[in-house]
Order: sequence, then structure tokens, then C-alpha cells
Amino acid sequence: MSWLQTSFAQTQLALLNDKLEQLVIERTRNLMETNQELRDTINQYELSQAELKQAHSELVQAAKLAMLGELSASINHEINQPLAPCVPMQKTLASYWSKSVTTQSPVILKKSLVLIK
Repeated sequence: MSWLQTSFAQTQLALLNDKLEQLVIERTRNLMETNQELRDTINQYELSQAELKQAHSELVQAAKLAMLGELSASINHEINQPLAPCVPMQKTLASYWSKSVTTQSPVILKKSLVLIK
């Protein structure tokens, strides 16, 4: 092999090495960008998971409060249901008492007791 051929081969080899190094640099840059995108995606996923857990906790709390409200309304209804007839009776008795005079109080009291029974 002549000196000229050797020099040409070395020049070609150097060019190929430079080209290969540029490809490696470009590929490394692409991989780094892809890795960064993957990290960003993972971070976004973790944030979404945290928000989902928070929303789930809030929904559970809201469901508990709704159930407590229903229970409270039910208890209130059960307590007030037997007392409902007492209100008109109380108004009737108050009307009798307000119309009476002190001398008729025992008579009105007897009538009131009869009404209550």
C-alpha cells in the first residue's frame, strides 16, 4: 500500500469517526430528552395520583356527612312524629285557659284533662 492510499484511508477513517461521534452525541441528546419527558410524565402521574387520593378522601367525607344528615333527619322525624298531635292540643288548651276566669279554672281544668285523655 502506498503512502497516498494510507493517508487517504486514515482521512476516511477520521471522517467516519467524526460522523460516528456526531451520531453518538445526537443519540445521547435524544435519549436525555426522552428521559426528561419520561420523568415529567412520571411526576405528572404522581401528582394526578395524589389529587385522586385527595378527591377520594373528600368524597368519602362528603358521603359520611350526607349519611349523618339523613340519620339526623330520620331521628328528628321519629321524635317529632308522636309530638305532632300535641301542638294543636296545646293550642286548644291555651285557648280554654285564656277564656276562663279564675272561678271557672277548676271546671276548665277538668275539661282539659278529659281532652288530654
